[in-house]
Amino acid sequence: MKELLFCLFATILAFPGLAAESKPLPSLPEKTECPLAVEFNYSSSEEAAENWQPMTGSAAVEMVQAGPRQALRFPCSFAKSEIARASWDLPVKLNLSNSSGIEFSFFSYEISPVSRFTVYFHSGKGWYNAGFYPEQKGQWTRIRIPKTEFSNDNVSGWSAIDAIRISAWRGSSKDCDFHLADFSSYEAEDSAALLILNESSLRNRSSIHEYAKVTAKFLEELGVPFTPLSDLDLLPERLEGVKLLILPFCPSLSEESLIFLKDYLSKGGKILSFYILSPELCPQLGFAPREYVRQEYAGYFASIRPAKGAPLEGLPQITPQASWNIMDMRTASKEAKIAAFWYNAEGTATPYPAILVSQNAVHMTHVLLRDGGLEKRILLLSMISRLMPEALAQSARHSLKQCGIPGGFTNFGDAIAEVRKLVLASKMTPPPELAEASLRSENAAFMMENGNFREAIAEASAARANLVEAFCKAQTPLPGERRLIWCHSPTGIPGKTWDEAVRLLADNGFTDLIPNMLSGGAAWHPSKFLPAAPELDARGNLTKECLAACRKYGIKCHVWKLCWKLGDAAPQSFVNELRKQGRLQVSLSGKENLWLCPSNQQNQELEINSLLEVVREYDVDGIHLDYIRYPGQESCFCETCRSRFETQLGSPIENWPHAVFKTPELKGKWLQFRRDQITRVVEEISKEARKIKPGIQISAAVFPNAARNRDDVAQDWQLWCRKGYLDFVCPMDYTSNAAQFENWLDSQLKDAAPLPCYPGIGVGTWSDQDNAPRLVEQILLTRKHKTGGFTVFDYNANAANFLIPLCGQGITKKKKAVK
Repeated sequence: MKELLFCLFATILAFPGLAAESKPLPSLPEKTECPLAVEFNYSSSEEAAENWQPMTGSAAVEMVQAGPRQALRFPCSFAKSEIARASWDLPVKLNLSNSSGIEFSFFSYEISPVSRFTVYFHSGKGWYNAGFYPEQKGQWTRIRIPKTEFSNDNVSGWSAIDAIRISAWRGSSKDCDFHLADFSSYEAEDSAALLILNESSLRNRSSIHEYAKVTAKFLEELGVPFTPLSDLDLLPERLEGVKLLILPFCPSLSEESLIFLKDYLSKGGKILSFYILSPELCPQLGFAPREYVRQEYAGYFASIRPAKGAPLEGLPQITPQASWNIMDMRTASKEAKIAAFWYNAEGTATPYPAILVSQNAVHMTHVLLRDGGLEKRILLLSMISRLMPEALAQSARHSLKQCGIPGGFTNFGDAIAEVRKLVLASKMTPPPELAEASLRSENAAFMMENGNFREAIAEASAARANLVEAFCKAQTPLPGERRLIWCHSPTGIPGKTWDEAVRLLADNGFTDLIPNMLSGGAAWHPSKFLPAAPELDARGNLTKECLAACRKYGIKCHVWKLCWKLGDAAPQSFVNELRKQGRLQVSLSGKENLWLCPSNQQNQELEINSLLEVVREYDVDGIHLDYIRYPGQESCFCETCRSRFETQLGSPIENWPHAVFKTPELKGKWLQFRRDQITRVVEEISKEARKIKPGIQISAAVFPNAARNRDDVAQDWQLWCRKGYLDFVCPMDYTSNAAQFENWLDSQLKDAAPLPCYPGIGVGTWSDQDNAPRLVEQILLTRKHKTGGFTVFDYNANAANFLIPLCGQGITKKKKAVK
C-alpha cells in the first residue's frame, strides 16, 4: 500500500514551546515519505493549540517530544468535568476521493478512561465518522481505517473535506491523554476495481453503509484490491481504465451517475451488482427487473446453489445465506443466463434466481450478508473472476500469505508454533489437523507455482481451516463456567427444530439459552396481552417448543423480550391502534418512532404483564430484558411525557421540548424522569416475577458504559444491580477489538457488583463471523477477569454449523459422563 495525499503531522523541527512530560514517550517509528497536502510545522504548542480547536470543556493540545521527532498530545480531562467526550477540530482542505482510507500513529500509556475513539471528516453540511481503538498501550501503534468503515450523514463527498475532528469518549472519571502523529491517507496497490458507495442517497443510509462494509471486508479477505469511491465523487475520468465496478447496494444513484455508468458500459466496462439494480442499466446488461419478493417463511431463502450447467466457474455447491427477501431479476438476452438459484433450509429449490450473468455483468438478487464464511468468499471470487480474471491470481497469492494467520499470528510458522505450545501445555495428543495444515500449505504453494489458482486457493483455505480447528482443539474448558447464548430468531436455526438446535448447544458444553420470544408488538406464543407473531400459524407455540427442548437436554432457558420496540412482527392493526391512542414515541424533531413510550401507564402495564404471563404459563428458568431503555436522548417527547413531567415539576414548560436542555438543572431533572420510567418497570417485573416463581432469574442485556448510558438511553443498570432487581447482567460488548473488550469488561465488573456479569461477545456483529480464534480470545479474557461466564451473540446458522462445534472441541468441551 502506498501513502499519499496528506500527512497531517509532518516532519516537525525542534520547538521552543514543547510541553513537559512526566513520562517520556518512546521514539516514533521512521515516517514513510508521502506527498503533503497540508503541512503542520508548528513552531510551538501555542500554535498547535490555535490550529486544533478544542470543543467546550476540552483542554488544548500540546507538542511533545517522541525521540528525535515530535507528536501532538491530546489531554482528556474527565476527572473534574462532566463532558461526554474530549474533542478537537482542525480546519483543512483535502481531496480524499481517490484514497482507500486513512492511517495514523497512536500512543498512550493508559487509555482505560476512554470507552472509544472516533475520527471525523467534515464534508458539506455533514460528517464522515468511524470508530477505532488501539490494540496496544505503551507503544506506538499504527491505526488504519478504510473509507468503507465510515458512516456518513448529509455529506458532499470525500473530495470536499474541510475539517478533521478527533474525539475520545468518556469511559470513566479519570484523566488521561493520547498522542497522534503521521496522519496520512493510503491507496490500494494494483487496484482495477471500484466499490461504489451510494452516499448521495437520502434513504437507507445505514443499510448502504453496512452492505458496502460487508462486501469490502470479503474483498479484503480475498486479497482482491479495490478502491472505494463515493458516487458523490463519481466523474467520467475516474472510470477510465477501471476494469470492474462493484455496486454492493446502490438503491438511489443519481441521474448524473447513471449517465456516467451507461457511458462506462458502452465503452466495454463491467459491473458486479447486488440486490437493487437501476432499470436504466438493465438493458445494457441483458437483465430484466421483476418485483420485490419477501420470504414466505423463515428459512425460505437459506442458501445459494448452482443452476444446471452453471456458467459461473468455481461457484460453491452450497453457499449459506439467510436472506429475508430478494429483488427478483430475470434474463432478457440470449447471452444472459441464470447461474444459481435460491434454496430453502430443507434443501429444496425455489423458483427464484440468486445469481445471473451476462457478457458484461454479474448480478446477485440480494445483498451479501456476513454469514457463509469461506463459501461466501469463494462465491464472491467466482463472480469477480468471471469479469476480472486476474483476481484469481491476486487472491491465490493472498491466500498463501494468510493461510497461517487465524489468530493474529504474523506467519504460518508462528501459528503452528503457538498451537504446538498450547498442545504441550494442555498435555493432549497433538491434533491430526496440525500436520494436515502443514501438508496443505505446501500443496497450495506448489499449485500456485503451476498456475492452478483455484486449487491453490482451496488448498490454502483448507490449511487455514485445519489450523483453526487445531487451535480450537488445543483450548481447555473451565469447570463450572456459565456459557450463555442469545438466539435472536424465535424460530431458532433455519432447517433445524428447536430440539435439534438445543441438543447441539448441550452437546458442545453450553449451559443457558436466551431465546427471543417477545417484542414490544408481538409474542411467539398465545398471549392475552400481545398480538400473535405470524409464525404461530405455521409453527405453533415456539416458546413451548423451545422450553421443552431445554428441559430435555438440561439447558437453562431465559425467555428474552425486546422491550418497548414494536419490531417487524407487530401487526399493522396493532400499530394503528397504538398510534390512535398516542402511545408511540415522538422524537425531538416531532417524528413518530415505532417504540412504546415508557412514560405511558398502559405501555408500562403491557411490558410488565406480557413478561409476567410467561412466568405464570411456562416453567422458565429466567426472563431476559433487552431494549430496556430509550433509543437515545432524542426520544421521547410525546404529550404524555410532557404532561407527566410538568406534573412532576409542578409548573408548565414553555418552548417544549427544547427547553428541557436549556439549563443543567432542568436537563438533570428530565434525564432522571426518563430513568425513573424504565427503572419502575424493571423493579415491578422483578418483584412480581419472584412472587410468582421464587428463584426465577431476572437478567438484562445492557449497553457497555453504565455511567454514560444512564443519561444517553436512561438505562441505569448499575442501580438495578445494586438494588437487586436483576440476578445477572449481560453487557453487550460488541467489538472485535480485544483491548477495547477488556477495557469495558474491567469497569463493568465493578458496575455490576455484587451481581455476576456475563459479558456479551458480539460474534454476530463482526464482519468476519467465522473468526473462531477471536471468539476464543475473548472467552479467555472473561476467564482472565474471573467473570464466571460469558454470553455469545448470536445463535444463528453460522454459529450452529461452525462456531459452536469448534468451541465444543476445546474451550467449552463437555465433560464426558462417568459410566
